[in-house]
This record gives sequence, C-alpha cells and structure tokens, in this order.
Amino acid sequence: MVSLRKVIDTDINYFSIWWRDSELIGLTSGDFGVLDDKTIAGYFKNLHYNTSDLHHMILCDEKPIGHVSLQRGDDNWWELQIIIGDASARGSGHGPEAIAQLLDIARHQSIVKVFLNVRPGNVSAIKAYSKVGFLTVGEVFQTANGNLPDLVRMELSAH
Repeated sequence: MVSLRKVIDTDINYFSIWWRDSELIGLTSGDFGVLDDKTIAGYFKNLHYNTSDLHHMILCDEKPIGHVSLQRGDDNWWELQIIIGDASARGSGHGPEAIAQLLDIARHQSIVKVFLNVRPGNVSAIKAYSKVGFLTVGEVFQTANGNLPDLVRMELSAH
C-alpha cells in the first residue's frame, strides 16, 4: 500500500542515497557529477523549506521509497517530478499510485495545469504517466541541462 507524507528533516538521509544512485541519475538528470554532502544539504534545504511547491515522500508500508512533487512554473503550470529511489520498488506500480494521490491533493488546491518532461526512451515511465491521465503533447528540444537529451512533454488530460 502506497501513501504520501510531507518531507521531514530526516529524509535528507534518503535523498543523500538516491541522488548518488547512478541508475536513477541515468533515468532522470543524467548528471553523473559527484555530489558532496554540502551540495546535497543545500538541494534538500531548498526542497524541504519551499512553501510554494508540493513535496511528498512516497511510502510503501510506511517505508520511504521515493519522492513526488509538483513545482509551480509559468502561467499556472505545475511540473510533476517523481523518483522511486528504492531500486527494489522500481517497476512495482507504486509510481502511478503516488502520482494519483498527489494529483488528488493538487485538485483540492485548485491546481489543474500539470505537465512533466520524460526521456523518450523511458518507456515504462511513459506508460505509468499515461495510466494516470497524461498525454504526450510534444517534444522539448532546448534543455537547460546539457546532460539531458531531447525530452517528451506530457500534460494531464483530465483532472
């Protein structure tokens, strides 16, 4: 059973492991540069104390297995991001469950314009996003991160 809870101070321990996981980095940012503890602490502080975005830990049987967020962007668009940090939980169907729960929270906060960007080769993620109502709407050709290839943009079709 999957549930969500807000990020707490001690979650930095999970992020410290996940943000150094080469398999996960390959699926997400593609930036394989080594992150030191100070850099991770800074990233985590920005995430944890951000009051305008939604950041939640994904729990499976009360154990943190990942992180899901909605970050406010331009023109009332919110970007969905998710990681299943626990490698043993990847591919288990927990991602779509967590996304659905976060979208329910978002709905109660009148957040309706949600999008995400995904690597075109990440077929399992694209299937998971489609399962919760995202549709492919185009490609993102210009990325700020030189480690990322062109991306597929998906938007929530109905909320």
